[in-house]
Amino acid sequence: MDFYNLKEINMKKYLLLFVISSTAYTQDLIQIPEVPTATGINKAIAPPKANCESCGEIASLAMMSTFLVPAKIIKEVELLKSQNQCNEGKKRLSHDVSYYVNGGSISETTIGGNWQSGFMSNGTISDLYVGVSAYKDLMFVTKVTNNGKVIGYNVTLSYCEVPNAYPNYPALVSNDRPLTNFQAPYGIILGKDSSCSHGTIAAAMNTVVVSQKNASDVHTSDFPVYSSFTKLSCK
Repeated sequence: MDFYNLKEINMKKYLLLFVISSTAYTQDLIQIPEVPTATGINKAIAPPKANCESCGEIASLAMMSTFLVPAKIIKEVELLKSQNQCNEGKKRLSHDVSYYVNGGSISETTIGGNWQSGFMSNGTISDLYVGVSAYKDLMFVTKVTNNGKVIGYNVTLSYCEVPNAYPNYPALVSNDRPLTNFQAPYGIILGKDSSCSHGTIAAAMNTVVVSQKNASDVHTSDFPVYSSFTKLSCK
């Protein structure tokens, strides 16, 4: 059918017929972005960007393979997550959240600043640091350098679910509620331990992230999640 001769239909109908009848042409004319999903650490969930700001709230270590993170770091993260299960009866969320800071060096061992949603990748990613909370949430920090100079840091957080204290009410932290607005008001103190194959997070006290309400559930509201992280034992 010659669609260019159809003059009495509106543009929406034209596009609908065109998509149905000519798949090959729609691939060239209509660019439909994929919706990012986080299903595993080796599955890229977004196309590489200088800083993946648009995918921040579901950005996970799953995207590390896309952003040229060394395979050694990816494997170590996988191993640490499998070795450190959530407390009894709880499950780890299926997606992590990532934030980055430009510069970020407060002192020789402390990093901090204005954490932005996403994952910085416009440099060489190295030096994994790991911390754990009392609830077995995990924090992963990676350093980003350019020509040997530190240009920023990434923080990726792997949370465990938090059920509601009231029966039959939605969980406070779950896969159904995005985690946003990470802050580390007292900075993140990095360290080393000769017994660990990675760096350590000596302290990240009273960090907070907001578990957003589920728009489809009137029984939910934004819930601040406070966590303190310390060194993960390597022994």
